[in-house]
Amino acid sequence: MPMIDLPYISNYIDTIAGGPHAAIAFTYAAHLVLHPITFYVHKVAKIRQSVVSLLSRAPETTVIIKSGNTAGIKVRPVHD
Repeated sequence: MPMIDLPYISNYIDTIAGGPHAAIAFTYAAHLVLHPITFYVHKVAKIRQSVVSLLSRAPETTVIIKSGNTAGIKVRPVHD
């Protein structure tokens, strides 16, 4: 498959209208280990740019991002 045909998370985020009843969730892992680290950093920066843009046009949108390799981490609930 040509690289130009690969769908990227940032392209999908750019199409989401967002809003108070919208939530997006995705996992992003370094599955691009065969590429130079600069490629991965560029992709993460593009995703960040898309999320910032989404939140500026629809700040009520919930965005959940899970990084890879977090399955073994236990998260304690935060109490007020």
